[in-house]
Amino acid sequence: MAAVSWGLFTNFIKKNQKDTIVSTFVITSVAFLLSIGATLLSSRFIVPERTDFYGVLWLRMSNIALGFFLYFRALKYSPASLIASFTLFTPFVTLVFIVILLGERLTVTEYLAALLIIFSIPIDTVSLFYLWKSRMSALISSTVSF
Repeated sequence: MAAVSWGLFTNFIKKNQKDTIVSTFVITSVAFLLSIGATLLSSRFIVPERTDFYGVLWLRMSNIALGFFLYFRALKYSPASLIASFTLFTPFVTLVFIVILLGERLTVTEYLAALLIIFSIPIDTVSLFYLWKSRMSALISSTVSF
């Protein structure tokens, strides 16, 4: 469900070039409502403490609101396939924080996954560059006639 929502929202934002702030608010609200539904279906209720609300506020402002805003601004100026590929850094950054903050050791599989993530971004970027270059060459050759 999360992957489908992310894919749909990315495409909607790419088509809507005008209202980045409104779009960020709508998408954040929909994601919040979907997460409430998923939480109610998959967990039991406990009374939240004050610090729980601080954590939710921190995540909502730093990770969700600011992150979505920057992501959608980047979509405004760059191809969606390029910007979407940068979301692959999230698992890599998470692994780094797990090692640094929690002191956990990574398995060989996790190291290999991190390497795949690191090398997939440049490969994707290079392939997008060559696709763009071939499209521009075709456009120039079709508009220039001798």
